[in-house]
Amino acid sequence: MCGGESESVSHILLRCSVTLNTWGRSPFRLNHNDLVTMDFKSLMWLLMKTLPKYGVCLFVLVTWNLWKAQNRRWKHGKNLEPPAQGKLKLNSDAGVFSDGSVGLGFIVRDETGSLILAGSKRCSVAADNSTMIEALALRFGASSALNHGLHVAMLESDSRNLV
Repeated sequence: MCGGESESVSHILLRCSVTLNTWGRSPFRLNHNDLVTMDFKSLMWLLMKTLPKYGVCLFVLVTWNLWKAQNRRWKHGKNLEPPAQGKLKLNSDAGVFSDGSVGLGFIVRDETGSLILAGSKRCSVAADNSTMIEALALRFGASSALNHGLHVAMLESDSRNLV
């Protein structure tokens, strides 16, 4: 992401300058020294012991988006398109759990990639296709952003049928 040290999992998710900026603005209050000295697996175990379930879900959502951003950059040889100066971008994603419940998540970032708002929730819905579930995640993110007084200029989802 940043072109710094080798692109290891711990570097991409914890130590990259883009990642450190994201974690610094997150609600997790992660200690900078922990981020640069711990490996990802150790940090994940620590957070699973100390955070409530929704906090762990949010942490996983943020790390998943960081990972996807790196993969897209590697695949396309460039960073994802950021929003214009002073604008915000919302990324959303959804998944179905083995019990049939649905996980919805979103992250809002500014033009520098800094985290502005993120959220996740697990719910039961009567949606029978992936496009509908992805749409629910997008709606969850957009309504959460509006409820926080944020005006999102760009939407991004991995659903080609949706955005």
